[in-house]
Amino acid sequence: SDTEKVAYSGNSQKAQHELFTDSTFISSQPVTLESIKLIGSIDIPALKQGFDPKELLSTKEGKAIANFYHWRDFEKFLYNNADKITSCHSFKLNIHQLTRNATDYEIMSQTKAKQLSETEFFVALVYLISKQPNGEAGTFLTNGYANIFHVNLKNGATVAAFAHWYSVNDGWNLRALELGGWNEGYLVFSRGN
Repeated sequence: SDTEKVAYSGNSQKAQHELFTDSTFISSQPVTLESIKLIGSIDIPALKQGFDPKELLSTKEGKAIANFYHWRDFEKFLYNNADKITSCHSFKLNIHQLTRNATDYEIMSQTKAKQLSETEFFVALVYLISKQPNGEAGTFLTNGYANIFHVNLKNGATVAAFAHWYSVNDGWNLRALELGGWNEGYLVFSRGN
């Protein structure tokens, strides 16, 4: 990968400098390869009234805002522990697109934004999916690619939560994973200032 190539280049230059006598050695800074590009932002409005994420994001018909499929990891990390949300201030989300495969650590380093709280994540997810409940065109990708959020859990851990439209089942798949890696083309929603 490009990240490994940059690391190897830096390591080899360091080895040449430390191990061999060479008066022509010129030290250089490692090259940073960006893996995301900012493509826009969206304001998530303040809540007029509270809601229960377990109702609006339910896999059962009734009050759910769309047809949802939960993976076990989404339920384990977020859904099962969700509290009713009574209020939430407005906030901005920056929208980035991956220009190459990248890890969550690379992405978080490049966005330079703090992770969303569980409350902010649920508010943003409900707001954005309520505008695209049936996979309509909109802010979220609906081509099967992931729409990723980095969420700071109540216990202090960070997970990568994401939604992706699954056209075979006409529904939104919701997942939350321990930090890992992502493919080029995916969207990342980071907390703006």
